[in-house]
Amino acid sequence: MAKCGGCGKFLPTTGTDIIVCSKCDSQYHRECARLTRTNKAPREWVCPACSSKKSRTPQTVTDASSSSAQSSPVDTGILQAIESAVARQFEKFDKKFAELSKDLAFLREIGERVAALSSLCDGLQTQIHSSKDQYLKLEVENRVLRSTVQDLSTRLTFVEQQSRQNNIEITGLPENKSENLITTVVQLKSIVSSSIKESDIVSVVRTRKTDKNSNRPRAVVVKLSSIKARDDLLASVTKFNRANKDGKLSSQHLGYGGTVSPVFVAEHLSPANKILHAETRKFAREKGFKFVWVRDGRILVRKHEGAPAKQIRNLDSLKVLQE
Repeated sequence: MAKCGGCGKFLPTTGTDIIVCSKCDSQYHRECARLTRTNKAPREWVCPACSSKKSRTPQTVTDASSSSAQSSPVDTGILQAIESAVARQFEKFDKKFAELSKDLAFLREIGERVAALSSLCDGLQTQIHSSKDQYLKLEVENRVLRSTVQDLSTRLTFVEQQSRQNNIEITGLPENKSENLITTVVQLKSIVSSSIKESDIVSVVRTRKTDKNSNRPRAVVVKLSSIKARDDLLASVTKFNRANKDGKLSSQHLGYGGTVSPVFVAEHLSPANKILHAETRKFAREKGFKFVWVRDGRILVRKHEGAPAKQIRNLDSLKVLQE
């Protein structure tokens, strides 16, 4: 927009309130050129810059009878008010435009972030599907491995138990530094009237304690020459205890002085079977099973007299039995 050569304010693009210098084409408000709206514009008008006179007040080139007319102060005030209002509108527009530009930039940034998050989610979804497939494969492998481990554990327990098939375990025998365990076993077979010979006793040793803080004496493992000798000695101990319910086998019968403690004779179980036997006895007490016994390394239970005997192979057997 052009500016007035007189007041320096912007000129309207159209209208009859503008006058143009015939020499330099400078534009002026009619008021600044001292021409009222009722005055007819001269054909040739020269701006003060082009005029030979020193006065800045524009002169019209006309005949001697023409005279310049002063502009109305009211019209000048209205124009200034309009120009001020327009300027304020432009300022508001500039502010709005700046705010919209910021909002647009923010929306673009959000759009970029959303696109990045969408890409990330797609990648995560792909990883989840891949991990799910791997999980399913590992789950199948895990089931196979558990089955294999359980099978190997069963086989190992069987082998360990087979290596103990000729053994018996005696618990409750007091420990003595000068003890002769073979003599004690010979006296045991004599007390219970077993038919085994002294030559059937291959070896006698005390085992290590599983619980170092326990005050109970270490168990004694007796290796016999055969399963027949083992069963004979076990049967004799059972018969002796049944015949002497008020005086079952104890340390006193075997020549130990001091406090009388009961002595127990049983099959020598593998570590796994010992744990299973202990859990079975606990289960029997809680669930009212009257009989728990061991036969050839197998753990058996019976609910009551006349009920069928059931073998406990593992802890799962107890769960099934409970159901």
